[in-house]
Amino acid sequence: MSRDTPPKLSLRVKAVLALWLLFVAAASLFFLGDPVIPALFGTLLLASYGGWRLLRAVEAAADGLQRLAREREEG
Repeated sequence: MSRDTPPKLSLRVKAVLALWLLFVAAASLFFLGDPVIPALFGTLLLASYGGWRLLRAVEAAADGLQRLAREREEG
């Protein structure tokens, strides 16, 4: 049984995202004096990633159920 897992983010992508979030946080604090903007952006990133993982898990479950139904019909 093969498992189709989503690709993991490379270290370079993680570093770029972390640096960009740090830049947004610093700019927000410096220009606006408001730490809420980077917190909202970070929350949006985490929610998007979690939603994507949930979607992939539901698709994998649906594929498994279809495979079981197909095997039951054939066998």
